[in-house]
Amino acid sequence: MSISAAVLLLSGIGAATYALTRPETKPVQTSQDAPKVSYQATSKIVFRDDGFSQESYTFAEGSTVTVDNQSSSPLQFSSDNHPAHTDEPKLNMPTIESGKTGILMPPAKGTYGFHDHLNDQFKGALVIE
Repeated sequence: MSISAAVLLLSGIGAATYALTRPETKPVQTSQDAPKVSYQATSKIVFRDDGFSQESYTFAEGSTVTVDNQSSSPLQFSSDNHPAHTDEPKLNMPTIESGKTGILMPPAKGTYGFHDHLNDQFKGALVIE
């Protein structure tokens, strides 16, 4: 047998062995295939003199959320229902003075209503996905 024939034979055996023993592959989900979920660019809730900057905020589960009081008055970020704040006590925060921020660790996945306890006409919803 010639050297060329031996090399060709060994190459064929190697290819056949690989084909029989290679791990099963599964298609990879690309970003085009992935479900479209739109989260805020930053995990921040902004409060201004005219209320919360959005009616609803959506964040990923496990996010740390900053509550930014950009108003000229104190803010007491609280869960609904007013005045008891019992819907989700983990959302209840101490008063945040004007120009200051507070840190919120949202609960598990779900939708939670919130408001400013000091000015309860200012309301919003927090969606955790």
